[in-house]
Amino acid sequence: MAVPHPAIVAQSMLNAKHVHRSFHWWFFQIPQLPEKALAADDFAFIDYLWTYWTSPGYHDPAHMAKIKSMLREPGVLAATLAYYRAMLDARAGDPALEKMRPMMERPIAVPTLALCGGDDLRAELMTDQSRYFTGEYSYQLVPGAGHFLHREKPDQVTALLLEWLAKT
Repeated sequence: MAVPHPAIVAQSMLNAKHVHRSFHWWFFQIPQLPEKALAADDFAFIDYLWTYWTSPGYHDPAHMAKIKSMLREPGVLAATLAYYRAMLDARAGDPALEKMRPMMERPIAVPTLALCGGDDLRAELMTDQSRYFTGEYSYQLVPGAGHFLHREKPDQVTALLLEWLAKT
């Protein structure tokens, strides 16, 4: 959901609007500052990202409180940032998983349903990615949803998933 094939993501980083959309990837590469910025002012950075990625008018304060509570747990913020750091810097990743990195660009052979919110900028990246799938592939937009379509439109997402699973 809302994540294009890795080869498309790599290509998108040559497009200014997608670099802007993923600014946090670059910001999280800086040592120490992201840890401070994320935790500052009761994790206001998380509120900013949530608003930036969701559809206008969508609010979920209970979920946001859970995210912030989770990020306060020892080691969680470091692990969260480590994910982004390893994504752009192979040296920051787990050496045991290094063989996986080149495999990320292979075509995907398993049947795949790709979903994306219609208000998510990533939707334009996912529209024409079928060439990266050798198995059955279906792409569906969820109108009126942003990056977290499963939270914004849970009934529509569930219906699409159940329909897909019923026919596979």
